[in-house]
Amino acid sequence: MQKFIVDDAFWKIFPDARIAVLSLKDVDETARLSDEEMKEIAALLDKANKEAVKYVPNETISDNPVVQVWRQAYQKFPTKKGARCALENLLKRVLHGNPVGSIVPSVDLTNAVSLKYAFPIGVENMDAFAGDLHLGVMDGTEDFLPIGEAVPEPPLKGEVAYRDDAGVVCRCWNWRDGQRTQVNDDTTNEFVAMECVEEDRLEDLQKALDELAELLPKYLGAQVMARAIVDRDHPEVVLREEVPQQNKAEESRQEVSQLPKAQPDDSGSYDDYTRTECTTTIRDVKDDWYAFNDTVFYGDKGGMPSDSGTINGQKVDGLKWEGETLWHHVEGAPLQDPIVMKVDFELRYAHTVPQTALHILDSYYRRKGMLITSTGCCEDNEYYDLDVAEISPRDWQELQDYINEAIRKDAPVHFHYVKGSDYPDPEYRKFETVRIVEIEGLDEQPCGTPHLNHTGEIGSFVLLDWEHRSKSTVRVYFTAGNVTRWRLVQYYKQLNRLAQMLSTSNEDLEEKAAAVTAANKEYKKQINDLTRSLMEHEAKDYAEKPEKVIELTGGDSDRLRPLSQALMRVCTDTKILYAANDMIDFAIVSREGRAREILEILKPVLNCSGGGSPKIVSGRTSVDLETFKKAVEELHL
Repeated sequence: MQKFIVDDAFWKIFPDARIAVLSLKDVDETARLSDEEMKEIAALLDKANKEAVKYVPNETISDNPVVQVWRQAYQKFPTKKGARCALENLLKRVLHGNPVGSIVPSVDLTNAVSLKYAFPIGVENMDAFAGDLHLGVMDGTEDFLPIGEAVPEPPLKGEVAYRDDAGVVCRCWNWRDGQRTQVNDDTTNEFVAMECVEEDRLEDLQKALDELAELLPKYLGAQVMARAIVDRDHPEVVLREEVPQQNKAEESRQEVSQLPKAQPDDSGSYDDYTRTECTTTIRDVKDDWYAFNDTVFYGDKGGMPSDSGTINGQKVDGLKWEGETLWHHVEGAPLQDPIVMKVDFELRYAHTVPQTALHILDSYYRRKGMLITSTGCCEDNEYYDLDVAEISPRDWQELQDYINEAIRKDAPVHFHYVKGSDYPDPEYRKFETVRIVEIEGLDEQPCGTPHLNHTGEIGSFVLLDWEHRSKSTVRVYFTAGNVTRWRLVQYYKQLNRLAQMLSTSNEDLEEKAAAVTAANKEYKKQINDLTRSLMEHEAKDYAEKPEKVIELTGGDSDRLRPLSQALMRVCTDTKILYAANDMIDFAIVSREGRAREILEILKPVLNCSGGGSPKIVSGRTSVDLETFKKAVEELHL
């Protein structure tokens, strides 16, 4: 059983808050929707952007009530500087006339509901949770690696955040998600949270929850496991009854060899990874996607990227799974029987090598009490994440020696099948048959992807480097098989080109690059000093001019901000600088502290946005130049 629990420490700070929760299974993040369905989602998002305008009647984002309540909430606990509620970022775009655009269907749907009802919404990969999920107060020692970052950023002591047994899931309540639990294309079980801190909006929260529970299943094929609104009197909810356990896989392997064999299912067609051509016929067509009576193509699943190739000479530009059926999409004219398929063998081989190599490493690490938690097998980014704090030079060399020996052994790879109902791990019992990949003497585990026939076919497996992903996780980068050759050729050519560009030899390239970098830093400093001096000179010139409204030559709006700041230091009265392009950008500089007052006068005339301090404000308007000039002239500065 896995729960979502709001801790007592949270309720002491926010006794009237409510958290709307959904737990979903069988989510299809890569669902290929029909054109009509995509139009429906686009219409929902467009309508939500328009409806959200009512939440931001005031030009300053923090002056709007739905933003104010969250700004006030964030003042009740320690936050990282600049941290804001997730809702504020969406509404800021609406305020500035830059509607929230389409990303992917799942994100579009949650953004549409968030905008329509003005509640922040977060979505997490529930299978990545370690134990129960909590919303509470942190002690500052928890692990956290933000999305898109390589350096851990632990929470502050006293910070409100979502966390599980492995660390923080989302910092500053609903500000920033972590890499460990982020949703990706392979995510099938998801946790959705929507927060409310306004006592009088329970009815809106319920409506928003109901709408999410309708939209996500409708378009993503999801099934709702739990739906609830958590409050102080009901502080927890069961997300799901059964939780996948990583250690079940190890127990299962020890029992697999004793199970009775079963007949292969359709995955048997991938037992020979070198089978890359076939002739077949069309079985079904749906929205220009084709299913065939046979296929040699493999679609992205189980950590292995999709194949590339042609069908009847036309490039395959899409592969997707629906259950056990692989659907194909091609560029160009509709397909007709007979169907001739050809898979790019070099790319298939590049994707297959790490599959087999990582099975070998998986067993190696499990025997040492370690676990590979995620992998990347694309030819331009091969890696795996390991649940250890660091790797010593001795362990690094031992691992390289082990995989080298496995390649030299040229151990055969066998495939056999067992009934899913007989399999020890309950997670596999939903399948009619389970395909077992046995690398003789090295590893045995369930897997549906293509694999090599012998470990010698790995050819090369080179450990490149490793880096910290969190306090307890490292990422190991490697290159294997024909990708090693591709990379070697690529890097050799790059080194030669760089050496030629820098007029040096490959041996002296690093020293030369360091010298160029140092020189560039010095040049940048000189340029910045000269630019600052030029701005000061230009500002002094503008300050001495009798004109109160001054147009920047060349319409260079990038100079507007530094120039207005320089002018503030030498100006004795009030002046307006502007740069006219498609839009008119302007700055009001007032030594007397009237800049905001003047901006408020201009807003209804210019229909402009902007803000700043009493002495300097900046703004932007879309009116024509004549209207702008007339408006500022009538100020009689």
